Amino acid sequence: MTERPENFADSHHFRAQVGRWIIQRLFASPEPDTPADFGIRLDPGSIEAYLADVGQHLAAVDCDGLRRSWGL
Repeated sequence: MTERPENFADSHHFRAQVGRWIIQRLFASPEPDTPADFGIRLDPGSIEAYLADVGQHLAAVDCDGLRRSWGL
């Protein structure tokens, strides 16, 4: 989940820079331009809390409002 829509070209595709940040995080070699808060490390001890947080965020989404704003 993101609160930074500028990282996406559209609703399905992230920008090339985001792809580079992903690779840098995967290989534990973040560059100076990688945001400090980019990516969340998940493991067996953190996944349940993360999924609960995602569920809370999703429950707060106004889907009808989004549809209206998109003209759907």
